[in-house]
Amino acid sequence: MDEDQLLLRPAKPPPAGISEDAYRITDDLDFIKQQLSQLSRIPTRRELVGLKMWMDWVWACSPV
Repeated sequence: MDEDQLLLRPAKPPPAGISEDAYRITDDLDFIKQQLSQLSRIPTRRELVGLKMWMDWVWACSPV
């Protein structure tokens, strides 16, 4: 297996004037920030429990 196939995203060449190590660090930090912003949209356990309690109450009190 090629080493490049293990990466989660394609490698981009560094822009002119920036060292390769500094570019890799900033690129990795940007990737982590993007992943964290996506994780923050996942509902918490408290939100899910509240939703379940609400749905149970709606079903219990509905005239159907």
